[in-house]
Amino acid sequence: MKKRKSRKKEKKTSLLIAVILSFIVIFFLLIFIYNKITEKISHFLPSIYMRAYSVQGHRSTATDNRPKVAIIIDDLGLDSESDLQFFHLDLQISLSVLPYGPHTKSIVSMANQEGRELVLHLPMQPNGYPRVKPGPGAVLLFMNADEIRRILDQDLKEIKGAKGVNNHMGSCLTEDREKIYIILAELKKRKLFFIDSRTTKRTVAFDLAGEMGLPCNKRSVFLDNDLDPKTMTIQMERLLDMARHHGVAIGIGHPNKETLRLLRKYCSKIRSEFQLVPLSELVS
Repeated sequence: MKKRKSRKKEKKTSLLIAVILSFIVIFFLLIFIYNKITEKISHFLPSIYMRAYSVQGHRSTATDNRPKVAIIIDDLGLDSESDLQFFHLDLQISLSVLPYGPHTKSIVSMANQEGRELVLHLPMQPNGYPRVKPGPGAVLLFMNADEIRRILDQDLKEIKGAKGVNNHMGSCLTEDREKIYIILAELKKRKLFFIDSRTTKRTVAFDLAGEMGLPCNKRSVFLDNDLDPKTMTIQMERLLDMARHHGVAIGIGHPNKETLRLLRKYCSKIRSEFQLVPLSELVS
């Protein structure tokens, strides 16, 4: 009788141990499975979050099909009072600064502090030179390759942070394939872009830059060659129409009160119907 009870007790003990061991095994198995699942989730979730962020955070660039417009204000650095008015516009405009204006350093400094896109407004020989003077820091037709590179280097040092170059005057020099090639080759070496202001119908600068693989584009419209308000309105409408038809357009203005009034007048329309972008987004 005692032996039978002892055997039953042993069986119960063995069963209890087996149950406990089974629970222990199951417990550790669950921990192992949990760790594997959470490990996979931890790798999977960030990609979900990143995709969600990329869709939401960059929605304007991914789904915004509005035409793109870039506006350059040329000839900055000569008059700080008029120049600074353009800093107060609620528009992302590119600032093209002359290398040796009396206020060049202060304008460049402020532009860099505010994170605005800077361009060197490179003086080049115009037709009618020397009667028509491009100003200090100009590249002239009689200069050899070394002189042109030296002038360009000095001018770029005055516009710290410049992302590219557009020509100031230059109706003569941009028609000369040999001379403009020297400038474009140097810009390519420095990873800068070039905007052809198209101050002459016979310019070769834009086409040559494209052949060389230099990021480039060209002016679509001068906004303020004529400061008559009606004419300027027509020019602005031309710019916007070109953007609608071609997807992109580049307008060039100058730091005067008439241009400032024009941009203030069109500020709301541009912001709602177009993407106003820096020049660097429109070069290819």
